[in-house]
Amino acid sequence: MVIHMHQNHARIMHFDTAAMSVSPHQQFCHRCPQFGLRGCKARNKPLMTDVQRCNRIDWTKKNSRWICETWEKVLFGDESTFCLFGSQADTYVRRFPGEEFKPECLNLTVKHPLKVMVWGCMAASGVGRLHIADGMVSRTKYITVLQKCMVPSVQQLFTSWFLFQDDNAPCHCSKQVINWKRQNNIDQLTGLPNLPI
Repeated sequence: MVIHMHQNHARIMHFDTAAMSVSPHQQFCHRCPQFGLRGCKARNKPLMTDVQRCNRIDWTKKNSRWICETWEKVLFGDESTFCLFGSQADTYVRRFPGEEFKPECLNLTVKHPLKVMVWGCMAASGVGRLHIADGMVSRTKYITVLQKCMVPSVQQLFTSWFLFQDDNAPCHCSKQVINWKRQNNIDQLTGLPNLPI
C-alpha cells in the first residue's frame, strides 16, 4: 500500500488487490490504524456562511491588538442546554459478540428527554454564578438573570471597569435588554458574528 500526500492533505491509498485474500475495504480498515488513521466521531462545529466567516475575521483583526490585561476585563456569559437523562450523544462500548443487549452495553434513551437550560458566566479571574432557567429564555427572563446572577458575579470577579460579552441570541439583542444594560452602565463588547461560546 502506498500513501500519497497532496496539497489539500487528502490521503489516497493504493492497494495490490491481486495479492489480497480479503476485500479492499477490509484491507483498508485493517491498515488505517498502522498509519495513524483511526475511526472517530466527527466533531460538531457551527455552520457559517462566507459572510459570517468574513465578519468573524474582521472582528478578530479589530480586536487582535488587545493585551492580556484587556481580555482579563471581559465577562463572557451564555446559556446551554443539558440533557438530564437519555444521552443524545453516541456512546461507544467494547463488548464481546452476543453482548449487545447486556445493560452495561446499552445507551438508554427516552422519547422526550428531560432537559434543563443553564445560564453561566466566566472571566479570566474565575467563574460566576449559575442560573437554571425555567423553559426558554425570553428578554424579560434574561434581564432577571442579569440582575440575579451577572451583577453579583461582576462584584465578585472585578474590582473596576469590565466588558460584558454575550452571543447574538435574539433575547440578548432586544431593545429592552440593550436599554437595561445602558441604564446599568454595562459596557458591551461589540458582538462577534455567530458567536458559539
